[in-house]
Amino acid sequence: MMFPLVSIIVPTCNGARYILSALQSAIKQTYRPIEIVVSDDASSDGTVALIQRAVKTADVSCRIFAHKPEGMVENWNFCVCQAKGEFIKFLFQDDILEPECVEKMMGVVQERPSVGMVFCQRNLLGEEDYLPLDFVVDPLFKPGRQHIHTHWKHLDRYQTGLSLLGDPHLFHSYYNNVGEPSCVMLRRDVFDRVGFFDVSYCQAVDIEFWLRVMLCYDVGFVNQALAGFRVHSTQQTFKNEISGKAREDWDRFFHWVYTGPVRAYLHPKVRFMIERRCSMKGLLRETEKSVMCKVFDLLRRLRLRCGL
Repeated sequence: MMFPLVSIIVPTCNGARYILSALQSAIKQTYRPIEIVVSDDASSDGTVALIQRAVKTADVSCRIFAHKPEGMVENWNFCVCQAKGEFIKFLFQDDILEPECVEKMMGVVQERPSVGMVFCQRNLLGEEDYLPLDFVVDPLFKPGRQHIHTHWKHLDRYQTGLSLLGDPHLFHSYYNNVGEPSCVMLRRDVFDRVGFFDVSYCQAVDIEFWLRVMLCYDVGFVNQALAGFRVHSTQQTFKNEISGKAREDWDRFFHWVYTGPVRAYLHPKVRFMIERRCSMKGLLRETEKSVMCKVFDLLRRLRLRCGL
């Protein structure tokens, strides 16, 4: 069997605190061949020096690129462009991979070449020397974030992406039931077909991309926690929630879902939930509303007028 090159891509920016753990988890992968591709956004905390030291004696290729700081998502896309592998495995600077992560994900795509994206369970990691995990997770994230894969009504080792778009629990409890990029692996040609991550998003950037992939490819799932996603108070997710940018991002995301190509494949209950949300926030024109939603709006206005 052929063993194609997998690029583990690591976008960084002032990640000295956890970067060594991330890189060590990449180097310890049981799958070969792999390369590590780092794209650094002008770190000022010694991140690059730590990376250079960590990979000095590694048995895998590591290429480090200096990226002009233009934003977090731009760095993701730049990192993808530098990768030489047929498959791309994300690893963010705060996160880790289990040693068999790449090997088990590659097992799925080798069984079914139509799979363009594979995701896995992941564990949540806290700030061991700063804030306990519960302190950060409870006020910031919805219940059930630890086991988001259980929010799907049905999930197999592989399925069509369209079947996931039609899942009645697509946005149930937690909006992103796939997970963060560190628990996802993609075929390189996916980016040629669906484009790159949308740099205009700050919070919904990954799930918006996952939905575009689902429109075109089968999706694989490994029912095992093969990655660790670190939750801490200095990450961009936390800042977006505090500033209110996350709320604006989700509003625009759901408007895109309802008015774009994804809508045709949504379960009717999900479609109406999104339509009602967009309508209540004034994001839809009257011509974009269904009859049911117009009735809902009328009843809502009547209740408000009657003080109910």
